[in-house]
Amino acid sequence: YKSKQPYPCSECGKCFSHKTRLYIYQRSNTGEKPYVYPKCGKYFSVKLSFHTHQRSYTGEKLHTCLECGKCFSYKSRLYIYQRSYTGEKPYVCLECGKYFSVKASLHTHQRSYTEEKLYTCSECGKCFSEKPFSSYMTEISYGEKAVLGTRG
Repeated sequence: YKSKQPYPCSECGKCFSHKTRLYIYQRSNTGEKPYVYPKCGKYFSVKLSFHTHQRSYTGEKLHTCLECGKCFSYKSRLYIYQRSYTGEKPYVCLECGKYFSVKASLHTHQRSYTEEKLYTCSECGKCFSEKPFSSYMTEISYGEKAVLGTRG
């Protein structure tokens, strides 16, 4: 009998089907990050993560919506966008049963239960649970965009 996962980790014995997956796993244990992006000095343990980060600088958009042709740098953003066509809302609030298409929207909604205020107006110190509202409030109140801080 030959194992379908012939590459074991020498530290813990966990097995992998591909040698590269074993190397990635070992890097997560050692903290090794051999890929560095020279523009910002950020290090990555996985080559794919390095290339994904690189797109944030180059603006390269590899993922296209087949419905309308809009392009995205990240596959995850394309999936979220496609939910506007499908109506899919995979995230549910366990408090009230309301569904959301984006995880961040669920988290913002959940803060309304705890009244957690993460954003602070840099002009007056007023706190808000949502960044877009606090930015809007700053533009209305002060006639310009102010830099918003976060609550620490």
